[in-house]
Amino acid sequence: LYHAFTVSAENSKGESDQSEPGPQPRLFDRARIEAERDAMEALHDSLASNGPVPIGALVGAVGEDTAVRSAAAAAPSAPEVAASVMGRLRAAAAMTDEAEAVLAHQGDGMGAVAEEASMALSSADLTAAMEQAEAVARLLHVWDVATEADGGGCITCAEYAASAAADPAIGRALAALPTLRVAIDQLTQSHAGDLSRSQLEAALRDALPPLAVEREVRMRREAAEGLLRKEEDAKRQAEEEARKREEEAAAERARRKAAKEAAAEAAAAEAAARE
Repeated sequence: LYHAFTVSAENSKGESDQSEPGPQPRLFDRARIEAERDAMEALHDSLASNGPVPIGALVGAVGEDTAVRSAAAAAPSAPEVAASVMGRLRAAAAMTDEAEAVLAHQGDGMGAVAEEASMALSSADLTAAMEQAEAVARLLHVWDVATEADGGGCITCAEYAASAAADPAIGRALAALPTLRVAIDQLTQSHAGDLSRSQLEAALRDALPPLAVEREVRMRREAAEGLLRKEEDAKRQAEEEARKREEEAAAERARRKAAKEAAAEAAAAEAAARE
């Protein structure tokens, strides 16, 4: 499905002929990816000259960068990395903001400088994110080309896996990111029907290994969630203790009322006896 073929034949007289090559597959175009990578690396280097680069700072800078916008405008349908990486970083930034809001409310004792450093995006993280985005783009390109060869229809997971295996560049990408190979194998084993592009993309993105900054963000979120659980547990315990105190107070009031009534009845009986 993915690569063009020629057909050779030979008859009983030893005469042979060869067909013209079949339709050549649409090649993977890295021009936009290279332009976006260069632009994002330059932006990160510029921001890093002033210290650690917060996730949100790079996201904002990329959104306003003319080089990234020009690369997208020049080849709007070409494989990209900027939008994919920025979407991933926006999710991490939002998670960071939520966690920091909880931690600040709880007073976890960490200074702003330490928090900024731990949530900074390193150049290694940016490079890894762009390489992972390109690997996903290559794997989606295989699906695009395979379905085009099939007249725009769908392909099965097994057909997709066979098409991907025929591309040496895909082999190198999967060797560098074995979790993607596992995701494709799992799809092939668990999904016998047609494979949609959205199914493939979701499986691939879910299988990407986390960046160092994403691990930091998740640790902060887990810490925030732990503090929230602790606060909720303390609140429930306080409410339970208040309920018990109220029950005990009500029981004491009832006891005193009963004692008072018993005393009144005894006094009345004693007065009646004297009469």
